[in-house]
Amino acid sequence: RVCIHDGDLLAGRFNVTQQPVNVDCEEHGRADTALRDALLEQHGSRTLPDSLSGHREDGSPTNYPHLAYVALPFVNHEHADASVQGCAIMMPRALIDADREVLLRLVAGWERDRAVDPTDSTMELAGGTLPPVRLRRVELSEKVSLSPATWCRAARRFLTATPIALNRNPGNLRKNQTGTAHKAAIEAQRSIADACEHIGLPRPASVEVSPAPMLPGAQPVHAFPPWPGRSGHTPRVRVHADIRFTELVCGPVLLGAGRYFGLGLCLPVPEEVSR
Repeated sequence: RVCIHDGDLLAGRFNVTQQPVNVDCEEHGRADTALRDALLEQHGSRTLPDSLSGHREDGSPTNYPHLAYVALPFVNHEHADASVQGCAIMMPRALIDADREVLLRLVAGWERDRAVDPTDSTMELAGGTLPPVRLRRVELSEKVSLSPATWCRAARRFLTATPIALNRNPGNLRKNQTGTAHKAAIEAQRSIADACEHIGLPRPASVEVSPAPMLPGAQPVHAFPPWPGRSGHTPRVRVHADIRFTELVCGPVLLGAGRYFGLGLCLPVPEEVSR
């Protein structure tokens, strides 16, 4: 069994969730970014550890695993619509205790200073074009999307709940002339297999890709805003995927270029469903 993140690190006091609101795929990445920005603002001008900020002191990206800010969609149900049910801060398994304590102090300070309703620690999250969203940190939730077990269990098969932003351009996945789309699909599959190895997972036994979702309720690639969304940056090609391993892999699994902001979020599929 291979574990990159410890499932306990998604649970309890480390899980930041929102009250029910209608936040759709278009706002998905904005919610993730707003959550990160809120904690950075809470920290002030002091330098955060690489493992929390994702950047070195000179502003360049760190090469080490760091916090992921993930909006959790409602998927894998007959009534699922991919609406954001909550947000989670996912910590790498190797996060040292000192950095974990810094994070906990930031979250506690955010709750104290930004509380809309002090009686239940409800906070408001907003940023850019994201409509104001009220959040409340919870230990347990009745919502399946907010349960650590939904994303953290071990499995041999994973389906994308949000599309993977590929680390390299595979070519035209839609052009059928001279086998172009087939060649591009093979390159996309190879890119995802490489992405698994890049974060320490075993190389998958197989990868299937599609612009259409493979999970009930998940939304097609075009429903999500481009990644990255900054001007001057070429948007990454994004795909949904069905990924199968020969050995058990522990969730949560996040793959691709946008994994620290909720893209490439994969749902582990139980054995009896995979057969």
